[in-house]
Amino acid sequence: PLQGLRRVRSWLQPGGQLVVETPLRPDYDNIDHLYCFSAAALDLALRRCGFVPSSWYDYVDDNYRHHNLACRARRG
Repeated sequence: PLQGLRRVRSWLQPGGQLVVETPLRPDYDNIDHLYCFSAAALDLALRRCGFVPSSWYDYVDDNYRHHNLACRARRG
């Protein structure tokens, strides 16, 4: 995940924004999600990769009934 965040950061101009979404609980029926991050772990990963988190959203996806966490962050 950190390598992917670093790659995305290299594509963004300074101040560019990124939205990251992750399930809050493992969904063993969905192989698309390899990792679940807590807000603290996602915050740390974003900051280590040069992003500054600015907004957090916690919601339930209406289509799949999954509890998700989303974060908007800008390139620092």
